[in-house]
Amino acid sequence: VTPHKFLEPRSTKEFAYPPTKEHPFSKKIDKACKFLKIDCIKTPRAILSLEKEERSPCYYSNYCGSYGCSSGAKGSARAALLQKALKRSNLTLKTAHHVKRLEDDGKKVKFAVCDFMGKEVKIEAKIFVLAAQAVESCRLLLNSKSKAFKNGLANNNMQVGKNLLFSAGGVVSGDFTDSDKSHIYDGLFVNRTIKEWYFLGNKKGGISEALIEHANAILKANRQKWDENFQVLWGEKLQKKLLYKFTKIKTLQFEIFNDWLPNDDCFVTVDERYKDRYGMPVAKIRIDSHPKNVEIANILAKKTQKVLKKTGAKNIRISITKFPPQNLQAGGCRFGDDPKTSVLDKDCRAHEVKNLFVTDGSFMPTGGSVPYTWTIYANSFRVASVIKKELNLHRA
Repeated sequence: VTPHKFLEPRSTKEFAYPPTKEHPFSKKIDKACKFLKIDCIKTPRAILSLEKEERSPCYYSNYCGSYGCSSGAKGSARAALLQKALKRSNLTLKTAHHVKRLEDDGKKVKFAVCDFMGKEVKIEAKIFVLAAQAVESCRLLLNSKSKAFKNGLANNNMQVGKNLLFSAGGVVSGDFTDSDKSHIYDGLFVNRTIKEWYFLGNKKGGISEALIEHANAILKANRQKWDENFQVLWGEKLQKKLLYKFTKIKTLQFEIFNDWLPNDDCFVTVDERYKDRYGMPVAKIRIDSHPKNVEIANILAKKTQKVLKKTGAKNIRISITKFPPQNLQAGGCRFGDDPKTSVLDKDCRAHEVKNLFVTDGSFMPTGGSVPYTWTIYANSFRVASVIKKELNLHRA
């Protein structure tokens, strides 16, 4: 563990496994940050560097993001939690069940109504936990209408879908040519994050996390289709640009993460005019970014640009936009003590539905200027302890 001023409270001094192998770019960043007097820390990853039970260590494919992991090294819920849990006798995993709506009796959820291979089935339970990612969790609640909840389950205060969050920021990137042999390594992790600017005076800032450009060949190729005047390239010119991209350069990126400020123009509802294959209204998403999101992101990007320049990177680009990535979703069912202004209580239990918990990023009132994933994991374990205690009380 690298000590730093923003280090979270920890139960152990060290991590459970040694770090993953590092790309030579890491040393370049360390050297640049030292020269600029910027505090740069090693990034811990939920990726196995050693074998664990039936999971193999990382083989450094650089296909981590958006892909499954054939070795089981990546700490996904499937590999790290479900695989192990399925060996016990008290878990049944029902696949191919698409939950269409939740039925209630006015106080509690009674059934999850599912489509299973074209047939409608009902699943009964004492406790229901919703974790479908923010947009889909809100959509399910809004589609679950009843006499007691005419505007959707747990939505008598009209707060479900409101205060939707994404992640503000963007990317700063630079290229290294084949004259610098450090670029030839593929797949190794850069493992560096700059948290120096988490606060900018009395303003909330964010972080810059370094990584190698994703190995997805189609994505990289698609980005080469434009010339310097943003005209589409064809034929030999496109071939030459593709050959250069795939054989002569390596791109080092810094992802900028800063807080997405909740606002009244960022929310999700359902559209009764359009239905999915199961006959349920689809989500209608309204996205508007607070001006401060882009303002702070640009400040962070310019500071990060100086680091990249000092590493020796060429062709440095800044890409900051008010349009967020679709994968980092939160809010919509935020928690709070006041049932008038929040959907969930402090334990992520719906104020109006006592056996319903929501444990994806929906509960979050703010993103905290970091990716949401590990906050969601930590909170899920916290809520699980509450649920476990309640189930034990039922048994008693």
